Parts: sequence; structure tokens; C-alpha cells
Amino acid sequence: MGEMILVYTTFPDWESAERITKELLERKLIACANLREHKAFYWWEGK
Repeated sequence: MGEMILVYTTFPDWESAERITKELLERKLIACANLREHKAFYWWEGK
């Protein structure tokens, strides 16, 4: 088995995430993917 690489990324919308994930799987560029909705909380420019 080769080296494992973990990639974490975001998408602008759910449809984009599904489309790109399916394309990567079809091309066998990834072995699996987990799509999860999330809510982010953070400081931005002092606010």
C-alpha cells in the first residue's frame, strides 16, 4: 500500500462538492471521500 495523504478542503456549495468528489472517484484519483456539512466560528479582522 502506498503513502496515505489526507486532504481537507471546502466548497462554495453542496452541489460542487458532490460533482468534484464524483469526478475524482471516477478518475480513481481518490480512494474515498467524506462530505460533511459544517458551521464555522472564527475571528475576522477584529470582529
